[in-house]
Amino acid sequence: EYSYDQTAYLLTEQRLLQPTSKLRSFANRSGSIIDHAKVDHLKDLYKVLDLLQEDKATIVRHLNKEIQKKTKRKVTAAFYDVSTYSFESRCVSDYKDFGISKDHKVNEVQVVLGLVMDENGIPIDYELFNGNTNEFGTMVPLIEKIKKTYHLKQLIVVADRGLNSCQNLFDLKDIGCDFVIAQKFKTTSEHLKEQILDQENWQQFVYNDDGAETCRYKTLDVTQEQHEMRESPTTHRNYKTSNVLGTMDLKWVVSHSPSRAAKDKADRDRAIEKAKKAVADPSRLKNSGYKSLVKVPKGKGSPTINWEKINEQAKWDGYYVICTNLNISPHDATAIYRKLWQIEDCFRVSKTYLEARPCFVWTDPHIYGHFLSCFISLVIEKYMLYTLKNELGKEEITHEKMLEALRTAGVVYDDINPQVPFYMRLYEVGLFDRMSALFNLEVLNRVESPSALRRKLHLPLTKVVATPT
Repeated sequence: EYSYDQTAYLLTEQRLLQPTSKLRSFANRSGSIIDHAKVDHLKDLYKVLDLLQEDKATIVRHLNKEIQKKTKRKVTAAFYDVSTYSFESRCVSDYKDFGISKDHKVNEVQVVLGLVMDENGIPIDYELFNGNTNEFGTMVPLIEKIKKTYHLKQLIVVADRGLNSCQNLFDLKDIGCDFVIAQKFKTTSEHLKEQILDQENWQQFVYNDDGAETCRYKTLDVTQEQHEMRESPTTHRNYKTSNVLGTMDLKWVVSHSPSRAAKDKADRDRAIEKAKKAVADPSRLKNSGYKSLVKVPKGKGSPTINWEKINEQAKWDGYYVICTNLNISPHDATAIYRKLWQIEDCFRVSKTYLEARPCFVWTDPHIYGHFLSCFISLVIEKYMLYTLKNELGKEEITHEKMLEALRTAGVVYDDINPQVPFYMRLYEVGLFDRMSALFNLEVLNRVESPSALRRKLHLPLTKVVATPT
């Protein structure tokens, strides 16, 4: 009784051009150059959200099929991370719940979203979880689903240290995946700490054109043990027993960068200054960013700066460790891991430019459909940016520039003379024209007839637009 595809398209279009609520998206449809006449009821947008939930697997497979054709994608590495999306609400449901918010929205319910992208920074798939879900358990099921769905024989999983757990590493091995994952190292065994800090066993050095050292590498052979886990009958928390279920040979790629050391020191110096102010005014001690640098006596007495802890932290300035089961050079392992920043960029784009949060839908099916609609828009946006960067070479093309070009490209209909109606172009020559040519559209002149406009923009419809789009 309504157009499923056109309504879903409206949601995607508005997410890219004018991200807002479903109510405002429905109101904005009249300003679009696409004919949305069949979308004539607001409730249709919410009906489509329900259907999107049901069709998620089919839609995502289709997206990946098209991206594979357009980019010649060969998925050899899957980059995974997790983020949280908040609601301006405190009502809990199957998806919405209170949890550890990455956006520090502690008083709002949220959902947890796990995202997988390819080496080009284009998303492959995602999964939505309850807002109180521990991120450790989100990665392997989604990676396994992707591996089976797309028949991937070899896959390197790349993730941040927040997802590096013994169970995850062994589970990835069990499903036939290799991995390059950041490693926590400041709390490891004393033996490994000594090897990391040993200044005599660096194996590889990188210098810039001026002969200054930019990075150094070493590789440590580490045996990972998997211990049996049991649940405490009193606390109901899992604890590790002494029973070893299996072992795995790993390599820790240790790097040290002078520039990273300078940044670590600068960050710590700022925290120390804040800690000093907190010691003078204990009411400021609530901030966790520098609270750990202050000693607070249990009984009487005043808080003091914890210089012992500060000196311990200083020893690790500039160090970073990556864990892998691959037999590759430190440089290659680091090169793979460095692409992980693009998944943070995916979350930044979805939250900041596509405004996927705060979420203004409340039922669980609508929530699921909302995030699929946002995912479709994100895939299109990232694909467009990838294509632009490849074609325009060294010219700096950013999300901001591309979306501004899309959002400010408008025409207005002039029917003063009914015998010769025309469209007036409202934007200057620039990036949008180059995008039009790249994506097989024709560049518009300052004035265009309705028929020429439809032909150049590949519009089969005959709608007359009386407002800018």
